[in-house]
Amino acid sequence: MEDIFANTVNEAITEINNGDAQKGAALLKKCADGGNADAMYYLGYLFYKGNGVPKNYKKALSLFEKASDRGNTKASFILGNMLISGNGCDKSPEKAAEVWEEGAKRGNVQCAYNLAMLCDRGLGVRTDKAKAISLLRFCAENGMEKAKEILDKITVKQDNTENINELISLAEKGDAKALYRLGVHKMRGTKVAKNKTEATNLFIHSAKQNYFLACVALFNRYYIDEELEKIWSCAEYWLARSIELDKARFNIVHPNIVKAVEIFGNAQKENDKEIIAKMLVSCIENGFHGAFVPLGDLQKNENDAYGFYLKGANAGDATAYLRLYDIYSNKESPLFNEAKASVMLEKHEQIAKTVRQFSE
Repeated sequence: MEDIFANTVNEAITEINNGDAQKGAALLKKCADGGNADAMYYLGYLFYKGNGVPKNYKKALSLFEKASDRGNTKASFILGNMLISGNGCDKSPEKAAEVWEEGAKRGNVQCAYNLAMLCDRGLGVRTDKAKAISLLRFCAENGMEKAKEILDKITVKQDNTENINELISLAEKGDAKALYRLGVHKMRGTKVAKNKTEATNLFIHSAKQNYFLACVALFNRYYIDEELEKIWSCAEYWLARSIELDKARFNIVHPNIVKAVEIFGNAQKENDKEIIAKMLVSCIENGFHGAFVPLGDLQKNENDAYGFYLKGANAGDATAYLRLYDIYSNKESPLFNEAKASVMLEKHEQIAKTVRQFSE
């Protein structure tokens, strides 16, 4: 059913692009009436612009609402704009914030940016500068230049107003926020010498006091920092801590990872191996490297499993190193290699020791 709708929607878009918006609108209406969210969005946009159909904000609004409820984030973006401006409805920044919140959770950069502006100004939501910055970081990481520019200005302003000596003094006393901010400076090399190892240690001391931003910083350090070794098991630890402290806020910055965590949890409750495998592949596609080992465990032969364990080890998964140790130390395996087995066990123990130290 969905495939039929998808083909018809594509046909409708082709007609619109070729100048026959009226025919495109007719095709979209059939799909929208059948419940297709994309058709609802595109038809709503035609009503919004008055292209192929008479301009009608109320009809556009209704279609955008239905499409947004079904997960179409482009509809969420325009719906929020209409709620802010009052096109086809009463102005409601509160409802706009709700709509953009959902769109941001689903990874829509424009929704995230607009929500950041509301959080910064306290329009429709309580003023939340920290959340605004988190949203802007998500936008910047996904290529939005204006978000990068705003973040640069905020960073410069914050760096200029911070007294580094006071910050160091507070950090020495164990203040969680000061430890985190000093870590940020050492990561960037602002006001102090750049030292990412020292920055990591400062983040750890801050995170042990449940300082959310420090937990996120540590996840980023072990997961995406190109200048340091990426270690999935360490990243996974701080991922769990971040989600435990504030899942909604972490979801704003890393929605794909949160989605993968949820899928991974559901996979552990599933019994059908084929379904589990598909769920684990989805986890990997969303950046969750902890799915390589269980996916390898599902394989019927050692060679196939070996490939997944290698990928897990390359991502820094301690369990993957342990699986490779089992293979290399097995004298009956064609991959038997005592030297490699020793290296794998040593690597596993190194990572496991680091993770244990986080909770000490």
